[in-house]
Parts: sequence; C-alpha cells; structure tokens
Amino acid sequence: MIFSPYDGFKTKGGKMKTKTVLFCLAGLILGIVATASVASEPKKYIIGSGPMGGPQSSAFKSSIVNHQSSIVHGEVFMGAKVVKEDEKDFEPVEWGRTKSLFGPKSGGTEYLKINITEYAIGSGHKLHLHPGQEEVIFILDGEGVTKTDQGDVPVRAGSCIFVAAGAEHATFNVLKDKPLKALVIKSPPEELKKK
Repeated sequence: MIFSPYDGFKTKGGKMKTKTVLFCLAGLILGIVATASVASEPKKYIIGSGPMGGPQSSAFKSSIVNHQSSIVHGEVFMGAKVVKEDEKDFEPVEWGRTKSLFGPKSGGTEYLKINITEYAIGSGHKLHLHPGQEEVIFILDGEGVTKTDQGDVPVRAGSCIFVAAGAEHATFNVLKDKPLKALVIKSPPEELKKK
C-alpha cells in the first residue's frame, strides 16, 4: 500500500498526531479521498490501497511513478518501508495466531503497531480494554462478531471496527470452516505503554 500527501503529514512540532496516523491508515484500508486538519490547516490527501482499489487520480499515479524506484521491500527510503506479509511468521496466541508487520520491535515504527491476526475456528478473545490506546480492526476474510458495550455487532470481510482508548471489546470467529483474518492497527503500540 502506498499513500501520498499533497502537503506533508507533520504538525508544528514535527511529529504525526495519533489521530492523523489512524485516519491515514483507515484511508489506506478503505481507499478513500479525504480532507483532514493537520497543524490547524486543512490538507487534502489522496489515499489509495493496492489490491483494494481506491482513487487513482493522475496526481496519485504520478506520485507512485516518481517514488516506486526508491521503495524496496524491507528497506527504508525517503521514510517509506515496504514489507511482504508472506515473509513474516505467525506467532501463536490464545485465540489463534498473529504476525507483526510494523511496530517498534519489528518495523521501526514509533507511534503504531500493525498486525495480521487470524482468529481460530470458533475462537476469540475475552472482553478487554486498552487504556490510552486506540485500535482499528479491519476484517480481511471470514465472518465474526465484535462485542462492545453497545452489544454484539456482526462483522465480515470489509468491516472496519474502531475501538476508542479504554473501551471494552472482543472479537470472535463464528465460522466452523476457516479462520477470521484481520488487519489490526494499534496506536500507540503496546511496547511504548510498557516503558
């Protein structure tokens, strides 16, 4: 996935704001064109995602052509790093398995962590919360249920769930024949909270 801002993402202090990061990542997943306010100025961003589609304006295509030669899988050039999901290994977790694509330990990120998680057949995790940490769960494949304080919500491929910091939630796989696969984005990453 590649995104290209018309004007930089930096705030007056020079760092990205958490909500801006989550907004941009959600845009990457959903393939949207949006306007956001960064550093008190409205900025327009074209955000697209490879396999999912998304806006493909001439400015967006031009930015990809201009930067493709400088982006190499697994290496960082001009602030971009590309990884291949199939080159990362899953680790077992109580409800299935997960692999880290980006994070302070696995991809050099400072403000977020991105995992691919597979919830095992008929499995999920207990209601829990993340104080001080926002989470986005984008369902890639399968069907499940997300439990919130407002009740159970059915989810399937294409569903995007935002969990506010400190909100109780849980996700379960309801299928009997395949895992529920999700892209999970957390900010700040858990590793930073433990320091």
